[in-house]
Amino acid sequence: MNQQPETSSSERQPGRGLALLLISMANLFSAPVIFLLPLYLEKELEYSGLQIGLVFGAFNITAIVGAMPFGFGNDRRRSRVLVAVSCILVCIAAFALSGTARFLLFVAAFIVFGIGVNLFRISLDALIYRTNLHGHEGRGLADYHSFRHAGFGVGILLASCFLDSIGFPAVLVVLAIASLLMLPLAWRLPPTGTFQHDIETYRADLRRPEVYLYLAWMFLFSSHWGAEQTSYALFLRHGLNLSTAGLGLYMFGEFVAVCLLLPWLGRRADKGASLDKILLAGLLASGIGHIGMIYPHVAVSFLFRFIHGFGDAAVFLLIALGAARLFSLERIGGHSGLVMFVTLLGAFTGSLAYGPLGDAVGWGIPLAVSGGITLLLIPIYLYARNLAKNA
Repeated sequence: MNQQPETSSSERQPGRGLALLLISMANLFSAPVIFLLPLYLEKELEYSGLQIGLVFGAFNITAIVGAMPFGFGNDRRRSRVLVAVSCILVCIAAFALSGTARFLLFVAAFIVFGIGVNLFRISLDALIYRTNLHGHEGRGLADYHSFRHAGFGVGILLASCFLDSIGFPAVLVVLAIASLLMLPLAWRLPPTGTFQHDIETYRADLRRPEVYLYLAWMFLFSSHWGAEQTSYALFLRHGLNLSTAGLGLYMFGEFVAVCLLLPWLGRRADKGASLDKILLAGLLASGIGHIGMIYPHVAVSFLFRFIHGFGDAAVFLLIALGAARLFSLERIGGHSGLVMFVTLLGAFTGSLAYGPLGDAVGWGIPLAVSGGITLLLIPIYLYARNLAKNA
């Protein structure tokens, strides 16, 4: 193994703050594309439910193919270099998306967008894991995901307020310009250590029952993101009859729930709270929230979506803590790529199933079905955990 020394704790801590700023900025400008795009595809470009599912399916499958190479790349190259590359890719893709309505060209540009977004996320994840989190993993990772979701929430809220007046192509141009402006910040990130391990070393890390369990429930849970990608915004528009601004306010509330709960959960985890209990409570809240949100009354639906946000906050933290505690930091890039691979595979599977389902029977049904699958993960997890303990 060839290893370059990592920076000291004192040098890395300021870099973590810059990483928090970058993740919130990136999500502030990319959130409208990820969450509001189905409205544009349906209304302005007149894509069918199947086409919408294929757009997001292509986005996810490309990210799936790239996830593990991106992760390995972050073990072998400076993460800040890859963050800078991702900013350039997103800039190019956003400009291309703003200027085309043809389905195949749009899919091609969205694939590039997916590569850039996921390279950015994996690279910052790897950098955050390698900052000085020892003894404070829960707090550090919770803060990271809080900044991430704060960016999503504010981005959706702002875009929804101006979307009808400026149009979606203008939102894409803003994203492209913002990506260029983030380049200088990316170069200021601290230089992380680089490591060279053969593939067998990575495989050896995975040959444990708890790793199999972790990856399996993560795949099943992430399938509900496929329902959200294809059906969430369209349900709010057609099922609850929300305006674009009302849709943004609704979505913003969920991110408030995530950001409120994550810091508290992170500190509880650092103090020894049961991670099993946090996970099970999160699955329960996430599943119930997804099912209840299709109730055709805005206030009731919003309450259940808020509950869903609490559940997702718990699961987000457990995914991050699971990677931090299961895998060596020297190989965290490759393994965080594996984590991304599994979650994207779940979302891809969900988008292909739930896009046509929503088009055929109504956009609320995929949300309810995916919520039911999330609830089924509770007995599945308990059974698999017992098997792992007795293995």
